[in-house]
Amino acid sequence: MSTTRKVAREAEREANHATTHLLMGMITVVGCYITTVLAPNFGFIEVLEVGLAYVSLFFIILTLLIGPLKLWRYRRVPLNLDSRRDIGSWAALTSVVHVTLILWGRNFGGSLAYFFGQFTWFGVVNYLGLFATIIMLGLLLISNDWCLRRLRGPRWKALQRLNYLLFVLVVVHTFGFENIWARGWGIASAVIALTAVTLIAQMLGFAIYRRRQQRVRSSDSTLL
Repeated sequence: MSTTRKVAREAEREANHATTHLLMGMITVVGCYITTVLAPNFGFIEVLEVGLAYVSLFFIILTLLIGPLKLWRYRRVPLNLDSRRDIGSWAALTSVVHVTLILWGRNFGGSLAYFFGQFTWFGVVNYLGLFATIIMLGLLLISNDWCLRRLRGPRWKALQRLNYLLFVLVVVHTFGFENIWARGWGIASAVIALTAVTLIAQMLGFAIYRRRQQRVRSSDSTLL
């Protein structure tokens, strides 16, 4: 009987994985399509460069919203959430493709000095993007069951909290290029709104967590 339940749980988990990946793929396509509408003068590569950048930011924001939403709905939230890991993988994938296309398409004869050799705001913004990509790849490497078992819960969770630093780097990187390329207030306003929603959700999630912790402590002290 327990084996049957285990097989059923695994089948349900695989189905959820497939659904999440399908949905993320659709969001990626829609994001690139919106880019073509907002920037009809862009070529195909430029559409991918810009569209995937914003899609990646959107996925990072989703990973930060899942925890507070689960915490609000349920008393306890599992250490590992498959949906959050899957969305994080898509954030890493779209980000890496974005960076690869940028370096491949605009390195001017193979010289990366154009991107990282300038001590200007343009250079700083590129360095922030590079650091964000490194963190993203690191998070992707540990986002699997094997690493979760090897690192144990607390250590794995501590490393996963680099997602907060990643969010800050990507937001500053995004606004940096908004300023450099003067893309208009439409996209900037959307990014500001999503950033505000993320920060509010994180603060509410932290407040809920602290309140529940205080209740547990007061309950324990009453029992003593």
